[in-house]
Amino acid sequence: MTWVKKQTIFNQSGEKGSFNFSKFDKRIFILIHRTDFGVTLHLEDKKYAHGDEENGIPTVTKDRVKTMYFDEGKNQN
Repeated sequence: MTWVKKQTIFNQSGEKGSFNFSKFDKRIFILIHRTDFGVTLHLEDKKYAHGDEENGIPTVTKDRVKTMYFDEGKNQN
């Protein structure tokens, strides 16, 4: 079981690295602050679920967009 580095992002706050744990649904984010060399550590133990209403567009909205695009769009020629 190991941590695997996924990505590193540099922004005005500092350097943010993300790591995944190979056996479990855990991720860790490390932000090394640019200004004071402090570190912020965030552990995420909830697996991200696509379609989860808390994390994305509500299903009702998605369904309406699909209806407008596929059904109503066919009538426009």
